[in-house]
This record gives sequence, structure tokens and C-alpha cells, in this order.
Amino acid sequence: MKTLELGQLNAGAIFFAVAILATLVFGRFFCGWGCHIVALQDLCGWIMKKLGVRPKPFRSRILVFIPLVLALYMFVWPTLKRTVIAPALRGVWPTIDVDLRIAPFPEQGFSNHLMTEGFWDSFAGPIMAVPFLLVCGFATVYFLGAKGFCTYGCPYGGIFGPVDLISPGKIVVDQNACHQCGHCTAVCTSNVRVHEEIRSFGMVVDPGCMKCLDCVSVCPNGALSFSFARPSVLKGTPRGRAPKRVYDTTLTEDGLLALTFAAVFFAFRSAYDAIPMLMAVGIAGCVTFLAWKLIRVCRDRDVRFSAWQFKRSGRLTRGGGGFVLVMLAVAAATAHTGFVNYHAWRADLAYRRLALSKAEFLGPHPRVLDERQREAAQRALARYDLVRGAAEGGVALLTTLPNTLRAGLLALALGETERATGELRTALARFGPDDELAADLSRLLIAQGRSAEAEAVLEEALRGRPEFWSSREQLAMLRVSSGRAQLALEEAQRALEALPAERFTRTAHARTLLTLARIYSAMQRPGDALAALRRAVETRPEDPVLRENLAAAVFGITGDLAGAIEEQRRAADLDPTATERRVQLGLLLLQAGKPAEALEEFERALARDPLDSSRRAQLSDTLERAGLTAEATRLRTPVPER
Repeated sequence: MKTLELGQLNAGAIFFAVAILATLVFGRFFCGWGCHIVALQDLCGWIMKKLGVRPKPFRSRILVFIPLVLALYMFVWPTLKRTVIAPALRGVWPTIDVDLRIAPFPEQGFSNHLMTEGFWDSFAGPIMAVPFLLVCGFATVYFLGAKGFCTYGCPYGGIFGPVDLISPGKIVVDQNACHQCGHCTAVCTSNVRVHEEIRSFGMVVDPGCMKCLDCVSVCPNGALSFSFARPSVLKGTPRGRAPKRVYDTTLTEDGLLALTFAAVFFAFRSAYDAIPMLMAVGIAGCVTFLAWKLIRVCRDRDVRFSAWQFKRSGRLTRGGGGFVLVMLAVAAATAHTGFVNYHAWRADLAYRRLALSKAEFLGPHPRVLDERQREAAQRALARYDLVRGAAEGGVALLTTLPNTLRAGLLALALGETERATGELRTALARFGPDDELAADLSRLLIAQGRSAEAEAVLEEALRGRPEFWSSREQLAMLRVSSGRAQLALEEAQRALEALPAERFTRTAHARTLLTLARIYSAMQRPGDALAALRRAVETRPEDPVLRENLAAAVFGITGDLAGAIEEQRRAADLDPTATERRVQLGLLLLQAGKPAEALEEFERALARDPLDSSRRAQLSDTLERAGLTAEATRLRTPVPER
């Protein structure tokens, strides 16, 4: 998705492309031989079998399309919304880029992101990893069947399945050796009725077949094998009686279950900033199955699931009564989670529309919100208060770190400095040492004239953590401003010595060089500052913060305006979502006598928040002062031209 949305060509995108091409030739073999989730389900199924539990496959005619819907969302929607939907609706929906989270695609096209320092960044943390494995492993297998997650939740299968239809790679049969014994169907964990398909078509045409070859290995007569044959879309007329599709649900039930799945999925997706999309799919699938059983309990005379008899001869059993109570609890938990998730989503949407930045409120000239923005910020803050943990007066089970930080920034934007400070203190105490959090808290304390408290916060954060470059930079600058520049310099140098020997990333090393450069600058040693910045950029050339600082140093120290513009442009291109870098680039271009290019950069910056009237007025006044009246008038247009 990062490749499609941000142009970051990574190993995942290349691997997926190769897997699709291989599926086009050999069929859907990757699922059967290389997928870790299939391995997890097989392991869970094996454990259940050892315990005497034999899950039955759940067959629905509508829910089977969920993987395709998820695949379209993950692999088609990012490009569709950026290239088709947003351009068509931007005139009547000014905030569409923010609302749909559309990041500008880099002008230079795809960039190389095949290597990464944060390999685990996109994985769930240890707290969510175990529930994820339990839900997408044991729960989906128990309720939906051996390949339940593959059938009703895997977006990659939503691509591999349709591709398999046009692939020549098939499980084929020697009709002379086949006795229709049914061993192949009995052993198939993909819920494919193998014996019926090979009888009718001479091969397996179901796109759910994962080419695991279990059916081939179990055939007592060696009648089955993998070979190349006619693609499934060209399977032709079946020989004799066609395979009959057997479903557990009626059409009416399927419609209700589809609505249930959607409701549960959206209730749990990203809930508490923790539940990933695929886990929400697994939860939705399991709850949907249980909802179907509840429908049957209300309708049928006899209802059974696994070893449990829920209803017998029209009467609810003790197990059935317990099941109904459990379903009431599940419904209540889902409704509560959905309520919290909805209000958190509404708060996040308002927060994104405001396009707040810490730098705008912690600097010497803080941004002032207009009346419309203040009302929006107050509404967003009220919603964040609503979704706090119950112990803090909210309705949620717990308070999350992102919500706490956003509430703190909203309070700061509204001028409630003391509350913002309290939010950061609470977050630091509750969620443990955090580099950016400690640095932000210190900046707030310094702004209130509480430098001693700020220094204590930073010293505590840095104790035993040389990789905390933001806190180190803040502490260094605090000491420089109080006349202890040499102490700050020595600490930064010690950090540089410690970092290479530890397992920290190039990012921490490069940002510590940035700290060193700022110390040199405060000590009136511009040559050393510029050298440290160049070393930082060499260490991490893809870092926009380092590029931006180098641009400022190049212009401020050497007066090289062209060089500064080049570095600032690279910084802006590396992070297209950062509007301030576009604004700074525009200002540099204005100084270089390039008003047309400057105006273009201003418009691109404003496109991130077209309704930000204060920023629009500020940039228009800048153009006006430069004698560019026509350009200033053009920029005052509510929606920038495209």
C-alpha cells in the first residue's frame, strides 16, 4: 500500500507482484506453500484434531466475496481515490484530500525503499500479537473451518483467487484410475469438493484450491497430479452431473450476515489505535458466524454446534441459554467498541482538518486559530475527552497514547497551556519513556519559564538511552542558552561515540549529528555546524528534517541560495505531507526572483488544508509585499487552482 500511495517501492510490493505472476502460471500455489497465516491455521487445526475437535467449514454465498472487497480496498482504492475520485470532487469537497487521507504522489515517481531500518514497524506489538494469533488462528478455524480466514478474510487471496481462474496450473485426474472414493475431498482443508470437480471437469477448477497437493498424496490409486490444463474460465460443459454448490445459509441470512460483518468490522478496525485491519476481519468473521447460529437458535427446532446442543425439540438447553447470554455480551461489547471507535474517528477527522503542527505553537510566534478553527478544535477536544478511559471521566476502557497527544496539542492550540502540559505529563508517566514526548514536554515547560523542570524531565528521559536524539538536542540547547555550551557539546559527542557501538539506527546517529550542529551554531562555530550537517545528511540522505536544516545552513552560512533551494526542494519531496517545507521552499524561490515557482509551491502547501484562511492570508500578504499583486489575488481564491 505504501508503494501505491506514496511511491515507496519496497520488497513487499515486488514480492506480491512476483507472486501474482507466478500464480498466473502455476495457479494459487503460494497460499498452500508459502503463507504464514495458512501455516498458522494448519497448526491450529492439527492441535484441535489432537484434542478431538474437528471444525466444520462454514459456507456462505456472499461472505466469500469479502477477500475481493478487501483486495480492491488495499490495492486499487489508493490509486483510484488519488487519480480519479479526488480530482473529480475536489471542487465541491475541499477537504477530500484530508478526509480520505490522500498523500500527494511524489513528482519524481517511485523511489527506492527496498531497505528499511524499521522492519517491525508495520507489525502489531507484543500486546496485540497474541490476540491476533488466537483470533486469526484458533478462532477462525474453530468457527469458520480449516481455512476460514483464507475463505472470508484474506485480501491477498482476493487477488490470487481470480488470477487462478485464468491460470493453466491445475490438479488434474487420470479418469481411468479414479474410483470416486472421496479421499481427496475428505483431506482437502480448502473446502473444495475435489471428487465432484474432477468427475465433472477432469480437473479442479475451484479458485479456492491452494495446490497444497494433499489430495494428490492421499489418492490410493495415484489418479491425481499437478499439471497444466485449460484455465478454469474455459472449463466448458461439465461431464454428466455438475457439482452442486452447498451452502449453510439462505439468501436472506446471507444479507443479514453481510450487514453484521460490516458493522462488526468497522466497530473493531483500529479500535484503541491497536486492532489491525486483518484482526478486525477475523473478529468480524467469528462474530458473524455466531450471529448466524443465534438466528438459527431463534428459528429452528434443533440447533447444534460442535459438541454443544443449543436447542432440542424446540426447547432451549442450558448450553443454549449460556450461548444466548454470551451473544448478548458480545453484542454489548461490539456496540461499546463501535461507539468509542466512531467518536475517536470523528475526533481524528476534525484534528486532521485543522492541520495542526507542534512547531506552530511552540515557536516564538504561535499560530492563532480563527473562530471557525477554534470551534472545530473545541469539538474535537470534547470527543477526545469522551473516549478517554472510564477512570478519567470518559466512556472507553482505556486511554490511548495518540489520543492523549492529540488532546494535548488541541489544548495548546486553544491556549490552554497548563492543560497541554498536564496531558504530556500524564502520557509520559503512563506510557513510559518516549523521546519525542519528553522533548515536547520540555519545550512546553520552557515556554512557561520552568527551565529547571524541563531539564529534569530531559535528564530522566536520557538516563541510559543515548538513542533519544530529540531529548538530547533539547537538553543541549537548554544548556547552551544557560551558558553551559561546553557541557552540551561534550554530551553530544559522548552520544555519538556510544551510538555506533549499540544497536541503534542510522536515524539516531544522524539526528545526534544534527544536535551537534545546532550546538556549534549556538557557539558561533558555523563552519563546524555546516560540516556536522553534511555528515548527518550523508548518514541518512532520505531524512527531510536533515535536508531542511542543511538548506537553512547553506543559505545562512554560505549565502548559496541555489544550493539552499535544491536542499529544501529535496526535503519537501521526501515528505509531501509537510506543508511548512513547501512554504519555506516558496519563500526561498521568491528571494531568488522566481515568483511563478513560488506561487506554485504556496498553492501546493495550501492544498493540504484549503480552508486555512489565516495561512492563505499570510502567504497572500507575503506576495503583496513583494509587489506581486496578481499572484496575491490568485492565492486568495478559496480553492487553489489545479
